[in-house]
Amino acid sequence: MLNKNNIAFSLAINYYICYIIVMAIVYQHRRLDTNEIFYIGIGTRKDRYKSKLSRSDFWNYTVNKYGFIPEIIFNDIDIKEAKHIEKYLISYYGRKDLGLGNLVNLTDGAEGTYNHSIETRIKMGAANVGKTPWNKGMPMSEESKLKCSKANLGKVSPRKGVKLSKETKDKLSKAKIGNTNAKGKVRTKEMNKQNSLTKTKYIYFMFKDGILIKEFKSMTNAVEYSKSNRSCITRASKGERKSAGGYTWKRELK
Repeated sequence: MLNKNNIAFSLAINYYICYIIVMAIVYQHRRLDTNEIFYIGIGTRKDRYKSKLSRSDFWNYTVNKYGFIPEIIFNDIDIKEAKHIEKYLISYYGRKDLGLGNLVNLTDGAEGTYNHSIETRIKMGAANVGKTPWNKGMPMSEESKLKCSKANLGKVSPRKGVKLSKETKDKLSKAKIGNTNAKGKVRTKEMNKQNSLTKTKYIYFMFKDGILIKEFKSMTNAVEYSKSNRSCITRASKGERKSAGGYTWKRELK
């Protein structure tokens, strides 16, 4: 016969099983070209090992360049045990950013945090002295540029309206004393002409499939209407790229 105590005990056991004992997997990723292990991870979802979501730029760069083979190495184990295994394997194979191995993991595992200790930061700095950053020279795709532009469209700069204090102005002034970057340089006619062109105002024409859609008397209006960015529209109107914001562009002097 069930009573309140038995029901409470049963609910407590179910809660413990469902929420306290969390089962997990430990997985590894291998490079498709060399079969080399380059990432160790854990997850509470069984499909996490093959997912490309929520990965670091370092991981994405490696996968985009070489491809990857996902493998589960431990299945249905307690999350605490999974964390211990993950931490051990990351230590065993070594992190690439610390110069200790080939793993693109950016943490030591288990904790899953980017808040490195002072000691770890010093090690990371020392290991990377003289090394070329892994993403140096990687051009940003037009798609990525457009995403960045749209993400910042309409946002107000955090520095807008902020006035410099007299102390800051004095520091900037003193910092320029002795600056010889422009000393002795003479502006050519071509440089003056280019400077003049950048100040010239244009009328921008937006086309879709060869049909004129709209005419803009300012770049600001063109950007707001098309949801594209200044750089892309300018380059498209000059013929340096095919389109901007899904439209073709032309420009004429006012």
